[in-house]
Amino acid sequence: MPNPPALPHDDEHPIPFQQMVEQIPGLIFQLSRDANGVLKFIYLNERCMDVLGMNASALRQNASLLADLIVVNDKQDYFDTLMQSAHTLQTWYWKGRIQIPSWQDIKWVSIRATPMQHADNNVLWNGIITNVTQTKQEELAAKQMQARLLELTVHDEKVKEQERTRIAREIHDELGGNLTAIKMAISLLKRKLEVTNACVEKVDYIDKLADNTITAVRRIASDLRPSVLDLGLVAAIQWQVDAFVRHTGTACELICADDEISCPADQASALFRVTQEALTNISKHAQASLVHVYLEKNEMNTILLSITDNGIGIQSADQLKSDGFGLRGMRERIGMLGGQFNIDSSPQMGTVLNIALPL
Repeated sequence: MPNPPALPHDDEHPIPFQQMVEQIPGLIFQLSRDANGVLKFIYLNERCMDVLGMNASALRQNASLLADLIVVNDKQDYFDTLMQSAHTLQTWYWKGRIQIPSWQDIKWVSIRATPMQHADNNVLWNGIITNVTQTKQEELAAKQMQARLLELTVHDEKVKEQERTRIAREIHDELGGNLTAIKMAISLLKRKLEVTNACVEKVDYIDKLADNTITAVRRIASDLRPSVLDLGLVAAIQWQVDAFVRHTGTACELICADDEISCPADQASALFRVTQEALTNISKHAQASLVHVYLEKNEMNTILLSITDNGIGIQSADQLKSDGFGLRGMRERIGMLGGQFNIDSSPQMGTVLNIALPL
């Protein structure tokens, strides 16, 4: 239907209210509900055909025709929101799909209406129904794009984790093995050769250099993929806790009812890394004297990790920083795997970090 022509007006001759209503791009309505729950459209403007594909006279005679258009999966929410608005007298807002047979199409519509209660317990809504199909399609397309990007990011992270594991093992097996052989050859050389003091110093220097290189190789391999994860998630977290106690002297305890919790390698690596980052933050910033790490797998097949400390807490401004205490990296690492990351902290009240990661 073509849009009605613009009406000439000025300050002294405003557009008549009825004509102004007819130009609004939506279905303006008044809907009443009597004490018996019977619905009736008191008023409908001429946009009824444009929005719902039916004549206004038909809908005025039978208000249930609107509900008949709603797709099955959205119908219950329509009635629930309508009844809630009637009982609370709060704004009725509903968005859902309608199927219009004459158009052979499904459209998204939005209803927004303000209720008023009359003395006879009737409720009267004044509202508007608008076609939001294009907006909803754009919203769904954006969500699909976000889901696709997340899927690609997760896949990329898995590939990188696999590549880190491969490189770590090659470094450990190849370089580590060769350096150990060099170390043995140096020791044999020192025993076999008649050397001057200068030569002894050179051999000792090479020996020390080999030791340092072996240490560096182990550290790099561990950074790429901690070998302790081969022992399982619980053992790896316990190792992390023990290392924290040794390095900081701060009391720290792992509380886990299970000897082992099975999970995919990428999830185990993420939980290990987050625990590592959290404990590092505590040692650097929290000034805590007691730390607890809780780990469990619940009946919903979700791994729960909670790290608490009694330190000075994190300022709200620091939590909002994009790189504050590595929180963004931890949140993204868990989010990519479909998990939830939450941190609760206030000055002088300690910090609680909670993670829920579905398997």
